[in-house]
Amino acid sequence: MIINGQFQDKIDVAERALQYGDGCFTTMAFSQNKLLLWPLHLARLQNNCQRLAINFLQWQALHESALNLIAQSEHKNGVIKIIISRGKGGRGYSPLNVSESSYIVSLHTLPVHYAGWQQQGIKLGLSPVKLAIQPLLAGLKHLNRLEQVLIKQALDLTEFDDVLVCDSNDNIIEASAANVFWLHKGQWFTPMLDGCGVAGVMRRTICQMLAAQSQPVKEIHQIFTLDFAAEEMFICNALMAIVPVTTLSVPMLNQQWTFSHSKVAQLQTELNIFLQTSLS
Repeated sequence: MIINGQFQDKIDVAERALQYGDGCFTTMAFSQNKLLLWPLHLARLQNNCQRLAINFLQWQALHESALNLIAQSEHKNGVIKIIISRGKGGRGYSPLNVSESSYIVSLHTLPVHYAGWQQQGIKLGLSPVKLAIQPLLAGLKHLNRLEQVLIKQALDLTEFDDVLVCDSNDNIIEASAANVFWLHKGQWFTPMLDGCGVAGVMRRTICQMLAAQSQPVKEIHQIFTLDFAAEEMFICNALMAIVPVTTLSVPMLNQQWTFSHSKVAQLQTELNIFLQTSLS
C-alpha cells in the first residue's frame, strides 16, 4: 500500500476519509502491468474532487504510485484501488482549515467469480433496500457506502448472484456494485443517474462504444413495475466488464423475467477488443 507516495501500512485515524467518509475513490483493473481505462478513472476522480470541493493536486504522484505498486507486484493482472481523502482536521463535520488532502493506493487480486459470470451470466433479484435521492452526490463514487453495505447484507441472505437496486421512487438505478443496461425493441437503455447512483467508468465506455456504432444509449427514468420489458440485460463495472443477466426474479410477486444474450455477447467481444487495443 502507498500513502501519499510512501510505502506504508498505517493510516492516520484523523483522516476525514476515516472519520466521516469524506472523500472519493475509484477501483480499476490492470492487465499486462498496465492500467485499464486510466484516463477515464482520472477524469472521474478529478470531477468528484471538484464537485466535493476537495483541493487535490497530486495527480502525477498518484499515477506514479499506482504504477509503482504494479511494477513491484508478482501479478500481471489485478486491481488497483485509489482513495482520496479531504485531509485531516476541521471542526467536526466542517471542512474549514483541513490539512492537505491525502491519497491511498492499494493493490488487490481480481474477484475469481467474475470470469464465470461473464461466460454463464447471472441471476438477479430485486433489492429490498432502496437508494436515497441526493442530487448533490448523484453519480459520485464517494466514500459513504452504507447503503451498498445494507444492499449486500440483504443479498447475502438470498441465492441470487446480485440484485437490481431502485431509488425511493422505484426508479431502476443500478446493481449492488455495477451499472445496468437493458435492450428493448432494438434500443439500449441505462438509468438516468441525476438523483443517486454511481456513474461508472465502464458505463461511460460502453455508452461511447455504442454511440460510435450509431446505437446511442438512452438514459431514462424507468420505474420498475411488473410491466417492465426487455429482451436482454447486462451489468457492468471496471472489474467485471460486461456480465449478462439471464433472469430477474421477484419471488414475493411470483414474477420472473428471462433474457437472451446474443447482443450482449457481441458487446462483450467488441469491448474485449477495445480494451486490448487501449493497452497498446
